[in-house]
Amino acid sequence: MPSLPQERVIQGPSPLDLNTELPYQSTMKRKVRKKKKKGTITANVAGTKFEIVRLVIDEMGFMKTPDEDETSNLIWCDSAVQQEKIAELQNYQRINHFPGMGEICRKDFLARNMTK
Repeated sequence: MPSLPQERVIQGPSPLDLNTELPYQSTMKRKVRKKKKKGTITANVAGTKFEIVRLVIDEMGFMKTPDEDETSNLIWCDSAVQQEKIAELQNYQRINHFPGMGEICRKDFLARNMTK
């Protein structure tokens, strides 16, 4: 039977700790491949009002870009994105929404589409 995790004291300036140990993690050692760094990942977070998104961007080591910069690797928006903006994305760019997302994210619309 696994033992209960002990309480941890958060240290350091960041309120977000991504390296927490979980009680169900395996103790077996695995070979870890080192990823090649190809460059800095840039993120445009002008479209969000949530501070947690900015904290995670900082914690991951991404570089925030100015608000008007549309060439970032990651574009984060709180609301729906127009189809034209998604079509204009380059191969290296990612956005946190996709076309038709509203049709499956709301229960009433999802149920309507499932009954068709």
